[in-house]
Amino acid sequence: MTHNFYGFINYDAISPLPMVLYDMGVELRQDENYYYDNSNRTNYDGYIIQYTLSGYGVYESEGSLYNLEKNKGFITCVPNNSKYYLPNQKDSSWEYIYVHFSGSVAGQFYDEIKRVSGNTFTLPFDNPAIQLLINEYELLEHGKQYRRFESGAFIYNFLTTLLREISAPGLSDSQITDAVNHINTNYNTDISLAELSKNLGITAPQLSRLFHKEIGINPIEYLTNVRLEHSMQLLTMTNLGINEIASLCGFANGNYFTKVFKRKLGFTPSQYRMNH
Repeated sequence: MTHNFYGFINYDAISPLPMVLYDMGVELRQDENYYYDNSNRTNYDGYIIQYTLSGYGVYESEGSLYNLEKNKGFITCVPNNSKYYLPNQKDSSWEYIYVHFSGSVAGQFYDEIKRVSGNTFTLPFDNPAIQLLINEYELLEHGKQYRRFESGAFIYNFLTTLLREISAPGLSDSQITDAVNHINTNYNTDISLAELSKNLGITAPQLSRLFHKEIGINPIEYLTNVRLEHSMQLLTMTNLGINEIASLCGFANGNYFTKVFKRKLGFTPSQYRMNH
């Protein structure tokens, strides 16, 4: 993949088009004055997505500064109060792939992506959204010419894929193991879905969905099962009372413990103890 730039002229006769591809490219900036203040770019409009391949750059927005290292990217609208640039440091470099687009529905995607992840995001190079962008660029390198409406279709496909991937990032095996180990170790404490998801850096709905995909049940169901398994051991191996067992296993009280136990197993803790 070489460093190049491709610009496109829109010949499509529908106005306004839902998606318009202006230009895209792969660029390498090294030891140079590469600095864009989007508030001053009055003759350059639309939306920009830029993803770091190597080195790093800086993105500033709304008083926050982000180092865009490898596998990190940003999305911004132009003009707006943001900046991106190559750091003024010796031997600094920033290699990235970018796409510049507009359209009547592009702003809706921008707003939703910003709502989900802010102006910056992190995705591995082999992520489907990034690979879609890379593959399209490589096709252009090999001479691809867009037919009518094709460039808009590509942008729409890319944005829907990007939004899907940043909304529900994959959960690695190690992260799932961490979540399971945390539950197994701390089942007798007040564990919440919000706490688990915060520790993993994803939202609660994402954690529930991905945990279910890998384990077969959601995290709270798994937690309940672990608590019940420990309670069954205490019921058969000790003479502790129901309230004490409930407390030791993380249930709020004996009544709630009994209710959950019966709902899951079909009989009360006392009945289970008598039969075992």
